[in-house]
Amino acid sequence: MPITNLIDSDLTLATEIDSQIVPLEKTVIIALAKENVGAGTTRDKLLQAASSAMVASDPRLQYKLQVALERYNKQISVRAALMSHVTKGVETLLKS
Repeated sequence: MPITNLIDSDLTLATEIDSQIVPLEKTVIIALAKENVGAGTTRDKLLQAASSAMVASDPRLQYKLQVALERYNKQISVRAALMSHVTKGVETLLKS
């Protein structure tokens, strides 16, 4: 996938929920699973773009790759922070 498509791709989460009631726990688990799979795919595409000779020779593509890497790093950092807070919350609930 070209780096421009990776940058322009929508990385938002979309879950298919009909008119039925879905428990929050299930929704969160599905969301985390989809995001983790998406993060792995994004990482693979970024690594492929980083090793591309075309990207290495074009400053504009290098800049786009750098922006995409920054966005990816921020997403991973936010996920890690959220999981840390969730873990601490669960530990607190279990201790009480």
